[in-house]
Amino acid sequence: MKREDVTELGAVMTGAAPGRPSDDAVTLFDSTGLAIQDLAICHALLEGATGGGPHRTVAL
Repeated sequence: MKREDVTELGAVMTGAAPGRPSDDAVTLFDSTGLAIQDLAICHALLEGATGGGPHRTVAL
């Protein structure tokens, strides 16, 4: 994997970059920050998933 193959999650969430091109694409998440940062990311993702539009429910 090269750097140009990586898209930051924030860019996808703001619409600056596209998300996965298909259901077969893989999402990798590197959680190397502080626990509070990880919680903030989870909160933002859940808000985005339940804020309308197409989404999929995932059991956590």
